[in-house]
Amino acid sequence: MRISGTDLNVRAHVRRIDSYSAHADQTELLTWITERKPISGSLFLTHGEPGAAAAPAELVTEHDPSLTVIIPAIGESYQLQSGTPAKLVGTARSDAAQLVGRDWQNDYADFAVGLKHQLARISDSENRRRAIAAMRKVLDDYAEPRDTRQKRVRV
Repeated sequence: MRISGTDLNVRAHVRRIDSYSAHADQTELLTWITERKPISGSLFLTHGEPGAAAAPAELVTEHDPSLTVIIPAIGESYQLQSGTPAKLVGTARSDAAQLVGRDWQNDYADFAVGLKHQLARISDSENRRRAIAAMRKVLDDYAEPRDTRQKRVRV
């Protein structure tokens, strides 16, 4: 799992929704959570800013009051034990949110969330395929040539 640009090993079931958009998909989010019942530990909502995550958390709690929903703050640490709610074991520095900036992964997530909707606005299927091909070409144009990467490894 990647958190704030750092890869971490996780010994838990981590599920991810790649195309969730705040208010429009609240029903889908609730359905997705319901299909995973019973949830015996805690449900962490990490989508968006804390204020944006509050609405889905409230919706989930209204639907299932027995479920422990946590909106973690940057830098918090939790102890996870099977079958029990997560326990907060460490808080962040007071300036943690200001220290964590946006990186390319934040930009990628914003892009990925809106991509399906943007492609759906293209009415013709063939034009959608051309748009995808054009995006791939742009990415290929930014990639280093294979020869350059190999030379750097040898140096």
